[in-house]
Amino acid sequence: MKKHLLALAATALLAACGGGDEASESTTQTPAAAVAGLRTRLAAVRVQAISLESTAEQLLNTGESVYPTYFPGHKTTGTFAPFRFRYYPETGVYLGVVISLGMGYTMNGVYVMGGPFGSSPVYVGLVTDFITPVDPNPSPGPNNGCVDLALNETTGTRTLVDYRYTGALNGTATTDTLVVGPKTFEGNSAIETVVKTTGTLGGNAQNTEIHEFRNRTGDAQVTHYGSQQSTSNTVVGVSTTTTDIKTIATPPWTTSYYGLAAGASQTTTATDVTTTTTTTTFTIPGVPPMVNTSSATTTTTTTTKFVGRESVTVPAGTYSACKYESTIAGESGYTATSWYIDGKGIMVKFVLSGTAMPWTQEALSVKLNGQSL
Repeated sequence: MKKHLLALAATALLAACGGGDEASESTTQTPAAAVAGLRTRLAAVRVQAISLESTAEQLLNTGESVYPTYFPGHKTTGTFAPFRFRYYPETGVYLGVVISLGMGYTMNGVYVMGGPFGSSPVYVGLVTDFITPVDPNPSPGPNNGCVDLALNETTGTRTLVDYRYTGALNGTATTDTLVVGPKTFEGNSAIETVVKTTGTLGGNAQNTEIHEFRNRTGDAQVTHYGSQQSTSNTVVGVSTTTTDIKTIATPPWTTSYYGLAAGASQTTTATDVTTTTTTTTFTIPGVPPMVNTSSATTTTTTTTKFVGRESVTVPAGTYSACKYESTIAGESGYTATSWYIDGKGIMVKFVLSGTAMPWTQEALSVKLNGQSL
């Protein structure tokens, strides 16, 4: 591609120099301008390979995560030809991407307006000047059979697992997972799954409810859009703390672990915008509740390897399982190892190692739609 660009630029340069006519030289693009024009057209072609709407969403999400001073929070996307845009009332600023031809605007161009940018749209560059658009639905390999993804999208599917925790995290807890069904989350069509965990860990009562939003986008691929979580932690005789967390994937990220062959791995980078609200109510008379809200953007790169199939024994029984190992970039020595019931995808064992607080989680009992496994 680089050689092709250089050849085209050389052609443009020869055309500019041919004949020595001063008038023609003054009206012909410079080599730099020619290359810039070619780059613009080639970038537009690359963007067209991914839907214009998806490309615009990825740019708008990135704008919010990288420039929160101008684009605070996560706003709903609107359409006003030729733009897809978001408006931020806190700053009075619009951020838009051109997705259709017309009115003299640059195709796939990024524009800002309002607040410090003035009352007219200001062109700041192409989408590809800020991000490399990614296909939200790449084609993964065939399902390796470890997980029955149909269970995860069938409304009413319920998994009930009692776990024992040992090590730095100790105690018992029950995880109740229910597939609620189709739901729209931040403009994305998804399947909502509610995961409730109750028990006592580290001597404290736990009560967590997570609403996960994801969708199967291939035979062995799942796209993640985000989650909403509520956790209640009670310290007897002192206080009750409730933490509400909303996480938005920007942009939605995919996993294709279920298409890996034994010994193969996949690396996934996820950028999440998380808003956390913590409310602490004290049992001490006269002490008012404390409320704290914070927002953070985190990017995590995780590599997951499908080790293979093996037998695993836990208090609930002996299972034929698929074993996976995950590591996180920048976390030296950290390894999370999981065993899932082969063909079902229900986790029966988890070991966290390489940290200051290692722990192990094992299934005491497993039920799928009321039947013991």
